[in-house]
Parts: sequence; structure tokens; C-alpha cells
Amino acid sequence: MQCFETRSIINEDTMEVLKKHSKKTTSKIVFSFSALIFSAFIIWGVIAQSNIPRDIGFAGAIVYMSLLYIRDLFSPDQVWERIEESYGKRELEMIVTFLEDKIKVLDPDSCGIMYYNYGIIVGFIEIRDIYFLATKAGQSIAVNKTSLVQEEINEDFIHFIKEKCRNIKWTK
Repeated sequence: MQCFETRSIINEDTMEVLKKHSKKTTSKIVFSFSALIFSAFIIWGVIAQSNIPRDIGFAGAIVYMSLLYIRDLFSPDQVWERIEESYGKRELEMIVTFLEDKIKVLDPDSCGIMYYNYGIIVGFIEIRDIYFLATKAGQSIAVNKTSLVQEEINEDFIHFIKEKCRNIKWTK
């Protein structure tokens, strides 16, 4: 049984706004702290003329650089370039249908369908005219607020999400 259905267009502007709301400062702190620790090991190894701390520092620096490279590989710019290459445009259309037991996401351009259980939805971000539902794995499902035109439908939708997604964190 279909409860709600929305049609959303996601573009670079929408993703920039989402990125500002969902930035994880923890990962920035961890990356910065790791760089300091590995640098300290290298300096300690050079000053103490010991191979072990120096080698640990260099190995850590190599791992650190690899992680930065992988992170950049999946940067929003790279993703949008792949989308443009595949679809010939820098936007995605999604039709999201909220069923009684799961969420169905249809990409009309590729005819791809994804299903999500409500139990994996852990975040709700409200920005401008879009709600974003975040999954445990960091995926986002866009819900166009203007598709939920009337105030009462919007409130019914939020109540429905609260009922279905018990572990959800709300961000406005």
C-alpha cells in the first residue's frame, strides 16, 4: 500500500546545502590529529636516529595519503562528473514512494529501483524545500517538500516517518 510519493530533482546546489548540514567534524579532527601523530613519529625517529619510530611515521603517512586519495576519488565533483558522463546532465531525478513496510526509490533515467527498510533510516535533515533521510551507511534519500503541498500532508508525512523510523535523529 502506497502512503506517500514525491518526485525530487537533486543538483549540485542541493548537494552543497546538504554537505553543509551533514559535515562530520569528527573525521576532520581525526585526519588532522593523525597527520600530527605521524609527523611526530617521523621527527622523533630522525632526532633519536631510530628506524622504528621513523618507519611507523612513514607507514602511517602512506596510509594517510592513501585515505585522502580514496576520499577525493568519491568527492562530490567526481560523482557529478560521472553522473554527467552517464546521463548527459548534472542532476538526478528521484521518485520516492513510501510504502507501508519500506521505501522505494526509482531513478527514471536508468529505471533503477532501490528499496530501503525503515529500520536503516537514522537521520532526518530539513533544508529549504527538501527533506533528506540518511541511512546508516551514509546514503541520502531526498523528499521534495513541495510534493507534499498541503500543510496537513506535510505533518502527516513527518508523523509517518517518526512512527516508522524509531532510531531517527532530527536536524533542522
